[in-house]
Amino acid sequence: MAGEFDYEVSRKLWEAAVPVEIYSEREDDSIDACQPCYVMLPRCSYFPIHLPRILEQMGAREHGVKLEIEKVWLESNGIPLKIYYPIGVLFDLHRSVDSPTLTVTIKTSSRPEELQFVSKDTMEAMFMQSVKEANYLKYRKNEIVSTMKMDEHKQLWGSLVHDRFDDFWSVNRRLMEFTDERPFHDIPVRLYTIGKPFRQILQPPFHENGEPRTLYNALNSLSSDLLQDEKYQFISHGVILPMETPLTYLGKNLAYPDNFVHICTVTVHNPHV
Repeated sequence: MAGEFDYEVSRKLWEAAVPVEIYSEREDDSIDACQPCYVMLPRCSYFPIHLPRILEQMGAREHGVKLEIEKVWLESNGIPLKIYYPIGVLFDLHRSVDSPTLTVTIKTSSRPEELQFVSKDTMEAMFMQSVKEANYLKYRKNEIVSTMKMDEHKQLWGSLVHDRFDDFWSVNRRLMEFTDERPFHDIPVRLYTIGKPFRQILQPPFHENGEPRTLYNALNSLSSDLLQDEKYQFISHGVILPMETPLTYLGKNLAYPDNFVHICTVTVHNPHV
C-alpha cells in the first residue's frame, strides 16, 4: 500500500540533525567579534526547547553576559524567525544556498511587532494544538487525541524534548492508523514560502475514482503557479520531493512529530542565470 508505515524511514528522520551557526548581536547593532557558536539541533524539534541552553553558552562566552530569553529574538539573513516552526523547516527555508549551515543571529533590540515570544510551555501548547488539528483532518469525528489520557499527551511532548523515539511512537502510532476500514479523510500538509504565512487546504488522499493523489495534485490545488516553469523545488526533511509521491506516503512517513507534512518552497538556483 502506498501509505504503508516505514519504521526505518521515520526513525532516520527523527534522528536527523542540522548544523546551526549562531551569532550574538551587541546593543549597538554590531555583530560580536567573537567566534560564532556551532550546534547540531534535531530537525524535528523546536528552538524554544534548545534556546535556554544556547543562551547560557553564548552568555558564558561573552564573559558572563546574561541573555534573557524573554528579551531576545532570532533572525536569519535579515529575516525574523518564527521559532514555533520546526527547526528542520527553518533550516530548509532560510539556509543560504552556498552555506552548509543555518546562520542565526540572537537579537537583543526591540522585537518586531509580528513576532511573539514563545516560551517552552507555550511551544508545548502550540505543538499539541497542531497534533489535535492534524488528527481531526485525518479522522474527523473519529479523531483519537480527545480520547487519549493526559499522560499520553505529556508523553508525546516529553519524548520530543528528551529525544525518545520509541516512547514517542508508542503513543503516536495510534494517530497514524491507516487502513481500508479506517482511511485518512485528508492528509495534513502545510506549504511554506519565505515572507508569507504557510498555506494549508484540505488534501484528500484519493481522487473520486479511487486513484491515489500525489504531491503534484496537492501543489496544483494550492496554486498552479507553483508548478509553472519548474521555478521551485519542494523540500521536506532536506529532501527534494518527487512530484509523483503519493500523499498517503507523505502523511505516514514524512510527517513531523506534530503529524503535519511540512513542505518548503525553495527557488531553484541556476548558477548560469
